Amino acid sequence: MTVNFETKKDGLRQTQDGLWKLTLTVLPEDMPVELMQAPMGTPYGLAMVKIDYDNPDKPVAEKSEGEKIRTRAVMLCKDSDFQSFSSAVYFNDKDESGAQETIKTTCYINSRSELTTNENAQERFLSLVEDFKAWQLENSYADNLNR
Repeated sequence: MTVNFETKKDGLRQTQDGLWKLTLTVLPEDMPVELMQAPMGTPYGLAMVKIDYDNPDKPVAEKSEGEKIRTRAVMLCKDSDFQSFSSAVYFNDKDESGAQETIKTTCYINSRSELTTNENAQERFLSLVEDFKAWQLENSYADNLNR
């Protein structure tokens, strides 16, 4: 089944388990009946195209992989779980600036903007993200044991 409809991004947040929750708003007349009737938890493949009503003929520039990684680093620094990881593993302050310091030190950069073009730093950042995910799993397992 394929459904097409126009939607607007209303929210984006990272859940405690590291997944992303995207909230979309759909006009009532655009809401596909098939989507409304599908049970909660039904998986969908999603393809989205940004609509530029002011310049409909202008192609939308795709972000480079480095830009995506830099954006992810900025968002990760705001995540309280990552701040806890940064504090527990790298002994930095348990706040956004401590998380920034962890990324800069681990990736050997002076600014997260360097992640846009520095491929070595990108690889180190992705490795740091994997370490963070493993730390989350260990801590969620330990929390479950202590309950």
